[in-house]
Parts: sequence; structure tokens; C-alpha cells
Amino acid sequence: MADQTSPELPVIVIGAGLAGLSCAFELAERKLPVLLLESNSILGGRTSSWTDDGMVVESGLHKYLGVYRALPELLKRAGASESNAVAWVDDLEIHDPEVGAAKFTAAPYNRPLRSVWKALTNTHFLPMVEKAKLLRMTFAGLRAVWKDPHGLDQVSLADFARRYGVDEAIVKRLLFTSTQAIFFLAADQFSAYAAFAPAAEGLKHGGTMRIGAFRGGMGDVLVKPLASAIEDKGGIIRTGVKVEDLQFDGQRVTGVVTANETLPASHVVLATPLQVAQQLIRRSLGFHPWFQPMLALQTLSAATIQFELSEPLWTSDHTHFSPTAMCCFAEQSHTTFTHVTGRLSAILYPPEDFLGLAPDETAERVYAAAAEMGIQLREKVTRYRIVNHPHDFYLLAPGTESKRPEQQTPVPGLSLAGDYTKQPLIATMEGAVISGQRAAAAITL
Repeated sequence: MADQTSPELPVIVIGAGLAGLSCAFELAERKLPVLLLESNSILGGRTSSWTDDGMVVESGLHKYLGVYRALPELLKRAGASESNAVAWVDDLEIHDPEVGAAKFTAAPYNRPLRSVWKALTNTHFLPMVEKAKLLRMTFAGLRAVWKDPHGLDQVSLADFARRYGVDEAIVKRLLFTSTQAIFFLAADQFSAYAAFAPAAEGLKHGGTMRIGAFRGGMGDVLVKPLASAIEDKGGIIRTGVKVEDLQFDGQRVTGVVTANETLPASHVVLATPLQVAQQLIRRSLGFHPWFQPMLALQTLSAATIQFELSEPLWTSDHTHFSPTAMCCFAEQSHTTFTHVTGRLSAILYPPEDFLGLAPDETAERVYAAAAEMGIQLREKVTRYRIVNHPHDFYLLAPGTESKRPEQQTPVPGLSLAGDYTKQPLIATMEGAVISGQRAAAAITL
């Protein structure tokens, strides 16, 4: 049942990542009073960008997918456009130091001939017999998403592939490399459901899978249009405000407590990363049985490094995966950071190995990983920055799906938003937007 709120007090949205921004936008468009609180000095959460001592930095390497629907529609409603925000690059290159690299085109609807050609070639990397096994495995996984999602979530992606006879070398070369690059998690620790559910959702949109790079910092092309639209519609945004507790009167959530004040609310939407949400829930509502599965969700960290270079490493800004410490990386000087001569952003694996390292130690490990792939990086670096995200993500391990909460909670006055909540585009920007929209829809007058 949707929660009935009073229009006299604001709806407080905690967290100004994409989930919080999309939720606040929907509420402001409905002319509800909205107060969006962000603990950092900048908006955007994991889609933020900023300048650090003269170097433009972002929260990490992100790619935009063609199967997104809610996010481009939200941008349009906010007065922006997908075409101004995204440049389609479509290619994906996978490296293996032992057998070399293979480039694939992930745009079956927009570039069908090239996509098919790349899928059929690269046999040095994926022999035809293994491609047939992977195709059979994929059909089985998509069918299981609809027929037996719970059972699919009990098995890892690696074990699911082994059921269909995929050679162990290919499991390592393709599946481990991909899950480590995208979700910072090895394939034998990664839920098969989490792998196939987004693909199944993409099929509903006619196979419009593509890979896009942003035409500027995400803070500029995503966050600013949404924040401006929220304020134009009457919403209030405050940064540097850390919520320390939820105000709970024994029956409903009535506001939030910060270091300096208590802010009353008609409704509160908790749109923070998982660990922060868990901390706030434990303090006020840890006794409630409905939240126990969510509180049992494990978190996952991410580690990234961003380089400015004396020249580009490649002429294309397409994405690269590798089984090395530099698990996901891309040149960005042709699309996102055109003001510099060269730019490389990389996601590092395993993240826990890098969180406590000094910056120069991290850089040395990345230089070694690049050299392992034949990439001469060190001599081209002019400066770099490291951006880490301890416990900002949720662990997509087998058995996780049943622990993800709905956006609407049984506690009056409280909703949840975030990519860890129930929605079909698991752990994506699109999923964050959908969660924010669903959280807003649960609030009625």
C-alpha cells in the first residue's frame, strides 16, 4: 500500500547519486516539496566528476548502454538529451597476455554486420566450438531467468558455464575477465542470475545493446541537468549535510538527524550506497524483520586510477577488459576529456589489494599490468589521480537476489532507492534511475 504523506513538510531524499536525483526529480515534477541532502560537497555519487588540483577527475570509468530507457527519458524530461551526453563507441576489446587481444562489436541492432563478423572471427581467442557452447549456455541462462530465477541465482556464472561444457580456459579467458572488469568480482563468485537478468531485460528492447562513452564529465552531462531541473521545479538541494540517523517515533519515520539539526519530513527516501543505508537502518530499525535480508547483503569496494598522458594510447575510446590488475580501461581523450592530449582511466582488480596502497605503489602495479599486455604506459603519464570506493557496491554473489529489498518498505514514512534495490537492470546507472522512480511512485498524497 502506498504511503500517505502530508504536503506541509518536505520529502527528504538522502543521497544525490542517480537514484536520489531521479527520485527528487519525480517528486519535484509532481510539485511536492523536496529536500535533497548530499553528504559530499559535490553531487552525483558514483556518477560525479570534479577538478582536483587542476586535473579533471571522475568517480570512475563508466560506460553507457544502449538498452537503457529510463535514464535517457529522464534526461530528456530534464531538458538534456542522450545525443549530447553520449558518443557511441560500440567496440569491446578483451586482452589475454597468453593469446593476445580480440575485438568484438556489441551493437547487434545498430551495427549488425560488424557485430556478426566480429562474433564469427577472433577464433584464436574463442574457437568456434567454444562459441557454440557459450551460445547454448546463454540461451539456457536467458530461459532460466524467466523459468527459474531462484535456482539460477544459486549457482555461479563459472559453474553454470561448466554445466554446458565450456572449456576451463575459456571460462577464465572470457567469463572471469568480464565479471572482474564489470563488477569487480570473479566469475566463480558471481551469480549467474546477475549475469543473465540484465541481458534478458535488454532483449525486451529489441537487442539494442550498445556501448557509449560520455561526451564530458558525468557531473556536467548527467548530474547538472538533473540538479538544475529539480531546483527549477522548486526542489531544494543541500550539499555537505551528513545524515547521522533516521528520526523514528516508534510507528513511522518522521525526519532525519544531522550533526547540527533535526529535519522533519513527511517522508524520507534513503538513496545512499548500501553500507550507509545499512548503518542508518540498523540504528533506528535494526529490530524490524523486513530489513534483515537487506542488512545481510554484503558490500563490495572499487578501486580506480586515472591518468593524463602526453599522447593518446589509442585512436578509439572503446572499452578494454583484461585478466590483469588493470581489469577494465579505456582511452577517453576523444570523447570525455577532449581538453587533454591523452587520458586513460582504469578499474583495478582485486579492489581490496589497492585500497590501502600508497598512490605510487598503485601506479607501479598498473604500469606493470600494462606492460604485461604490451602497452607502454609509464613514459606517457604526465599526472594521475586515484579514486576509491570502499564498500560502495553490493556483492552480486549467488543467493543475493532474494536479499534485495523493494523500494517501498512496510515502515510508514520510509522508502529505499539505489541499484541494490529490486529492479531489473542490476547494478547499473539505469537500475539506479529506475529505483529512484519507483521510490517516488510509492509516495502519494
